[in-house]
Amino acid sequence: MKILFLAGLYIYWLFEGITEAIATTNNPFFATKSNQDEYHLYRILENLGIVIMICAICIGLHEWTWLFRTVLGSISGIAVYEMFFNLVKYNNPLHNKTSKWLFIPHPKGWVWIPIFVVFSIVYLAV
Repeated sequence: MKILFLAGLYIYWLFEGITEAIATTNNPFFATKSNQDEYHLYRILENLGIVIMICAICIGLHEWTWLFRTVLGSISGIAVYEMFFNLVKYNNPLHNKTSKWLFIPHPKGWVWIPIFVVFSIVYLAV
């Protein structure tokens, strides 16, 4: 069940990254850096809302292991999201973005690989 859950998270994050990259490519709304950063922030917050809902269900059911798995899977899922967004938009999964999440600079592209690997391994070990 935990492999199926993780696969579902990865499929979700993978296609979120792809659809966002497609939506922002050659769209006049995204001509300014400010609009790109704002949209990206809102999409991450939208995804965070889904993760919070899953966590609330886990807490309500006293499923602490699944709560931990949801958090771990979502963190590694964000890495999947970012790498596939970069692959589709910039043709490089490790592209170094200059955007910010509000005032927080975006991590360098290479950072997503160890995040994905470490959080996936810990998830599978739980």
